[in-house]
Amino acid sequence: MKVISTCVWHGYSERAYEYQILPLEAEFQRMGGNFILCDRDVLGDWSPLYIGQTDDLCECLGALELKRWIREQGATYIHVHLVRHDIDRESEKADLISRFRPQLNRFMLN
Repeated sequence: MKVISTCVWHGYSERAYEYQILPLEAEFQRMGGNFILCDRDVLGDWSPLYIGQTDDLCECLGALELKRWIREQGATYIHVHLVRHDIDRESEKADLISRFRPQLNRFMLN
């Protein structure tokens, strides 16, 4: 994965999660993790469009059709946090969704 930088996201609980910032074209590892589809707002801050989790980042985010759809939704970057255990991924995702309430999470199954 070609990491551009890192970003710390704070959940509703105020817990901090450090994510790697990657371009949409990045190749992903075959590992479980959480991801945030992002764009920048008018002030230049990261704006989460969708927060998700998967057992396999490569399979989930590697599909060309999905990358096209991600761009159509306005995402310009993907933030990734490698998390081994499913229960930890779900907890972190719920914490972040509770704080940010991303637009696409309201319309899609989590």
